Amino acid sequence: MGRYQGFLLLAVIKHGCIIHISIHLIGKLKMRTNIVLDEELVREAFALTGIRTKRELIRVALKELIHRRKKKNLLELAGKIEFRDDFDHKKLREMSHAAD
Repeated sequence: MGRYQGFLLLAVIKHGCIIHISIHLIGKLKMRTNIVLDEELVREAFALTGIRTKRELIRVALKELIHRRKKKNLLELAGKIEFRDDFDHKKLREMSHAAD
């Protein structure tokens, strides 16, 4: 697990006695939420990925979304990059797919 920024200690006191103590870590925690998912999209995603749980499916989907959004939009680079004469875009694409 990652580092935590701190913790929150909660105590339930009844008649001057502590009857329950709970410690909540603050920082890199997993977030619990309820969401409504499109069943057809979920079925298709399960079929395409082989993933078995919705939790893992959402985790993979979020990681892929973040990865794609971090990539520079190639259309923004149009006309700004000069390629070498010996540049082989097909070979580069093959290498990229092999890494996936």
